[in-house]
Amino acid sequence: MKSHQFQIGSESYTVEWSSYKVKVNGTVYKLRKLPIRRVLWIPMEYTLPIPNANVLLVMGMFSMQLVINGVNVQTGKPYEPIGKIPAWAYVAMVLDITLALWGAIGVVFGILGIFMTSRVIASSQMKNGTKIVLSFGYPILVWVFLFLAFFVAGMAAAVATMGAVG
Repeated sequence: MKSHQFQIGSESYTVEWSSYKVKVNGTVYKLRKLPIRRVLWIPMEYTLPIPNANVLLVMGMFSMQLVINGVNVQTGKPYEPIGKIPAWAYVAMVLDITLALWGAIGVVFGILGIFMTSRVIASSQMKNGTKIVLSFGYPILVWVFLFLAFFVAGMAAAVATMGAVG
């Protein structure tokens, strides 16, 4: 379990978290019972029950990060919460979902694409044009890559069977 200690006003808090639960000063909360912000169906931000502060547990690509009053405690950088999602971002996420047509590897690329799109749209440091290019460019490039990879693998298998027959 990861943990972090902090103070808000005169109150001290210890927060420990793992994949399915979080402890706030020893009180255990299941993540699915906490207020949550989702993108499509993927949980992105959990609000922790700490008074007089905005404390979030944020899903990252490979780990969860603690954000206290808008500051990521691991990096010390300001955290930009996921705001209203524009319609074009949902279209880009649907394109990411279509990657699942390529099987298990497509599902992995699709989930990575949804995470990337949700983080890109939350960034205030990027211009909208850059956000759109990244969000739509990713699934298109992955489609091309997977098509070429499977095409080459199919051609290699065909050549190998022709060589075995002849």
